Amino acid sequence: MSIRTLTDLVKTRLSGDWWQVYTGEVPSDPPSGYVTIYPSPGNATSENLADSQNRLRWTVRLVCSGYGSEQAMDVADATRNLMTRWQPYPNDPSASRFREVDEDAPLLPDRTVPGDIRFSLTLVYRLYTNRS
Repeated sequence: MSIRTLTDLVKTRLSGDWWQVYTGEVPSDPPSGYVTIYPSPGNATSENLADSQNRLRWTVRLVCSGYGSEQAMDVADATRNLMTRWQPYPNDPSASRFREVDEDAPLLPDRTVPGDIRFSLTLVYRLYTNRS
């Protein structure tokens, strides 16, 4: 799998009825609730002693945002429900399910735009798959 393919899969999975999904950048006038995807480059790994590095350990950060703390929590709950144990390729035994990584981050206010205070929670997920 490529990083772009994995990112697109997550974006498609998270696209919801009442929030928007962005990759790496949020427009200057975002909706009230949204998720921003921050993909990592991942790490090449090996599944055997030959050290062929034919596997990819990929981590993605999902920043769940809203106008208030309650909305940020609602977006985070909905995101977690969609991501937890999701296996994008159920017929491919080489691809794992997404697993939440234990990187607890607090609810954070964002006051960068005067009069527009947002709150966010960050969820981190990891997947193992074959490299493309």
